[in-house]
Amino acid sequence: MNSGELTELNGVRIINAQKAVESSRIIRLSNWLDNLVESGWEALEQLLNPRQLQFENIRSGDVSKGKLIDRTMLSDGFAVVLTLKQERLANDSNDIVLRLYPTPEKTHLPSGIKMRMFCIDEDDNEVGTDIKAGSSDEWIQLHFTGETGDEFAVEIVKGDISVIENFVV
Repeated sequence: MNSGELTELNGVRIINAQKAVESSRIIRLSNWLDNLVESGWEALEQLLNPRQLQFENIRSGDVSKGKLIDRTMLSDGFAVVLTLKQERLANDSNDIVLRLYPTPEKTHLPSGIKMRMFCIDEDDNEVGTDIKAGSSDEWIQLHFTGETGDEFAVEIVKGDISVIENFVV
C-alpha cells in the first residue's frame, strides 16, 4: 500500500510524508531491493575500512549502500561517508538506518558536523531529527521506520556547508 506515512520518528508518529523536499534527483530505495542503484552509491566495502564495516552489522535481507560526500575543495570543507541500510519489514514498512562515517583514512568525524533527517507532515510542517558529532565520534546514526512511497531528506551540515540527499522509500 502506498500510503505516504512515515510511521515513526524517535517515538513520534508521523502522518503523510509525501511532500518531502523537492529535488530533481530522488534516490528510490525500492529500486535498491532490485539491485538498481543510482550512480554515486556504492557497496560499503568500497567506502569503509574494516573497522568501520564492523559497526554496520549487516544481516541477510538488508540492503546497504554508501556515498562519499566530499566538500574538501571548499574553505573549511569536509569529506565523509553517508551509509544507508534498509530492511524490509511487514506491511510495506522498512527499517532504515543512516550513518555518517569519516573517510577510511580518518578515525573521527569532523567535530560539529551534523546529520539531519526531515520530511513534511500532512499540515506542511517540517518534521525531523538530527544528531551532531562530538570531537571523538567515530560515527553518528539516525534510525527510523518508513513505508513504501514515503519521502524524506537527509542533510549533512558543517558550518556554512550543507549537502542534501532526497529519498523515497
